[in-house]
Amino acid sequence: LEYRHDLMNVRAQVMDSRRQVEIAANALESTLDVSFQGRKGLGTNSGGPVNSASVSFTTPLDQIDERNAYRTSLITFQRQRRAYMLFEDQVKLGIRQSWRQLQVQEYRIEIDRTALRNAALQYDIASLQAASGPQNNALSLLNALRAVLNAQNNLVGDWITYEANRLNIFRDMGIMQLDPRGVWDDPWYLQSNDMQD
Repeated sequence: LEYRHDLMNVRAQVMDSRRQVEIAANALESTLDVSFQGRKGLGTNSGGPVNSASVSFTTPLDQIDERNAYRTSLITFQRQRRAYMLFEDQVKLGIRQSWRQLQVQEYRIEIDRTALRNAALQYDIASLQAASGPQNNALSLLNALRAVLNAQNNLVGDWITYEANRLNIFRDMGIMQLDPRGVWDDPWYLQSNDMQD
């Protein structure tokens, strides 16, 4: 979860909503304004200096717009928080489903390998029968060859699906390492390249 940038963005939206709640709560606080007015000079009854002071106190009960903004920010924060939790659950579910699909594909590849071995044995038996006697086993030889081809195609198709799922799960988990060329730095493929060199 710590490598998913899209999840980090949704988490940042939750933090922004929480800050908006704090800003709205700050605007809702009580305010006390004290003001003083005065003039210079000596005080006389005929237009001399007048000094005055005033106090203004605002309570949250008087601030209807600010109170509504605060409630709106609370609702927005809860929505963002639930959206984040939903998105996190969807990420976890997607990765779990991909992981299970990967395990299913591993089993399918093993089944395909067994089917390919069996088809190859049937082809060997059919070719021995066709070589030993008269040519009345051509259809069984052709069917055995077709079974080998189908088993090979199934194995290759399931292998491609397995590798695509493996690539997707590395991408979805955010653990895919790329080399400077932008190619996947997978240990299995690096090992197979070293074996070929």
